[in-house]
Amino acid sequence: MPRVLLYAEVDLNLIDGSSIWLVSLTEVLAGASDVEITILQRTRLERDVVVERTRTLPNVTYLDPWELAATDREIAQILSANGGSRLRPAVAAELIGILDRGRPFSWLIVRGLDVAELLARQPGLGARMWAYVTDPKRHTSQVDVARLRTVFDVSAHLLCQTQEARDAFVDLLQCRDTSKLFVLPPMIPEPNGIRRPPLDPRAPRLGYSGKLAPGYMILEMLDAFERIRESVPGAEFHVVGDKIHNAPPVPGFVETLANRLKWTSGVVWHGGTTREQAHEILGGGHVAASWRAPIFDDSLEMSTKVLEYASLGMPVLMNPSLVQRRIFGDDYPAYVRSGDEFVERFLGLVRSPERYSDASRHVADVAGEYTFPRALQRLQPLLTSAEPPMVRPTRTSLLFAGHDFKFLGPLLSHVAGNEQYDVLRDEYSGHSIADPARSESLLRDAKVVFCEWCLGNAEWYSKHKRDDQKLVIRFHLQELDTPYAARVCWENVDRVVFICPLVRDRFLERFPQVADRAALIYNLIDAAPLDQPKLARSEFNLGLLGSCPRRKAPHLAVEILERLKQHDRRYTLFFKGKRPEEFGWLWRRPEEREYYDRLNRCLAESPYADSVVFEPHGDDVSAWFSRIGFILSTSDFEGSHQAVAEGMAAGCIPVIRNWAGADAIYPGRFVFSSVDEAVERIIGWRKPGVYLEQSQNCRSYARQHFDQTVITRQYDELFSQLLEAA
Repeated sequence: MPRVLLYAEVDLNLIDGSSIWLVSLTEVLAGASDVEITILQRTRLERDVVVERTRTLPNVTYLDPWELAATDREIAQILSANGGSRLRPAVAAELIGILDRGRPFSWLIVRGLDVAELLARQPGLGARMWAYVTDPKRHTSQVDVARLRTVFDVSAHLLCQTQEARDAFVDLLQCRDTSKLFVLPPMIPEPNGIRRPPLDPRAPRLGYSGKLAPGYMILEMLDAFERIRESVPGAEFHVVGDKIHNAPPVPGFVETLANRLKWTSGVVWHGGTTREQAHEILGGGHVAASWRAPIFDDSLEMSTKVLEYASLGMPVLMNPSLVQRRIFGDDYPAYVRSGDEFVERFLGLVRSPERYSDASRHVADVAGEYTFPRALQRLQPLLTSAEPPMVRPTRTSLLFAGHDFKFLGPLLSHVAGNEQYDVLRDEYSGHSIADPARSESLLRDAKVVFCEWCLGNAEWYSKHKRDDQKLVIRFHLQELDTPYAARVCWENVDRVVFICPLVRDRFLERFPQVADRAALIYNLIDAAPLDQPKLARSEFNLGLLGSCPRRKAPHLAVEILERLKQHDRRYTLFFKGKRPEEFGWLWRRPEEREYYDRLNRCLAESPYADSVVFEPHGDDVSAWFSRIGFILSTSDFEGSHQAVAEGMAAGCIPVIRNWAGADAIYPGRFVFSSVDEAVERIIGWRKPGVYLEQSQNCRSYARQHFDQTVITRQYDELFSQLLEAA
């Protein structure tokens, strides 16, 4: 059973975003009944308004260091040097080490750079740490960047809240390996059992819950509400929260705000409540407010409160910030920049039942991507990777040989971080062994040789391996049309791994003597970073990841778009990847160049040219997928088409041409035989409710069939079997 320790530099007696984050993550993790969660408190609990719900969960334990000190002399001695009612970072790190020595944790999830840096410097602790770091714009000093680099280099994962924050960390830390960066979006409970009253334009209710501070525009919202009351005397403003922050200080703010909350006509101040009580109060409203000062517009974080309001189907009056525009869409009708717009947007919504209903459905659909169950699905692969690896008396030397390891990234990361393996790499350019002397030197120390692609590497290693060494060859599609397979000494090959049934079957027609050594293991993907919330209007976006060479048939993607545009003008086609002229070998082939020239002419003449977007190749695929609703595979032929598996992991619904073998890898309902059939299915899947259900089914299918946690386990078993047979 994975054991997880949570520590955050927050005060659980206060109702604010950081304390809500901690109890939300606790409840998410507790949703996995086989996970044991321990929260080390930074302060003593004086009230349970924040933690009430999670304290009763059977697999959750809250630890009060001061209570532990009463019976533990070592902890008492440490706390004696703390000197305050809140744990200092050094004391917190030391306590975590003591708790771990008593009964080791699988993972340590830490929010707070000071504590994370201290743990990163402790052998044995940093490697099991998930460090959650808020807005990277706060950490741009040279000192902070060095501290972040220390944490990043040592920790298992660096967690951040949004894709924008992740991209900023990539730039800030100059990350080459971004696999450690994991986006953990805000987490909100499902609005179970809360039924909002129907909208009454004569008595609409505005709601706000959260921090009461100058930058949170609470006084300006009260001003706007008084103007609303002039137009709609029956309007009410329900305010939840008791934490008045006067920072940066404004003279008289606390007294003025308290008086206005108590005495302004139509304002109902509920004070501090539990999260569940706040949901019930707000659930009785119609429109929510989350207007903040312009300084927040460039924030790389997303307000959890906005999503909580949205989950209740309440349109939210909010700033058009960078993150909120990405999530809710540029055309969202309730963005506000001033008091005038606040009044105008509120009255526009409550006076138009149709506009209000559309906005309500839209925000509820967006929020559905951020619920506790969805958050657990994202974290599950990281949690299960905590299972202890197989223990062997000695480490196994694995030698990976080939010219292109682009499909092996997650497997290479897995074996490199696994104590049972030593990893060697024979990587070179071209299809043949470039430096035989180097290959011989590497081979000398290897127990298992893994040839990625069956090309010159497979031929060379099959003729040079020793009898006590094991040789594995991973076979893709393109090798069927090369001469290398016929040159391999198959009697010296211990296992041939095929990425799909079609390639396996065609290979065995030529080499039936290898059938007893054939294994089917799909290409693997890292599903966790791909599993991000869908952006607004994603159901109208088609995506083709990689449109070269011409066998990818991008013209069919354009035909599908043109047919869909006749049904709804909102559809857009996104191409991502290198353009054909960027491939020298391709651009030198007349038939390829002619094809793309013809395609470009057709696009230029199309009335829908403005609905086709070309985006460059890059490592931002996860962010790209978040706005794609349908991932296309229009190819003449493929091996497994990795982009489809990645798109499904991101919640994209695949639309796959019936290339040979497609329905053996992916569910047949996603395979089409004509443009008409593809268009018909997309229109059917885009319907409200159907789209979200199919999107979620795709995520589940990808995790179960292609995720690295599944596939690396198959490779571990394969290597184990080979070594046991030695």
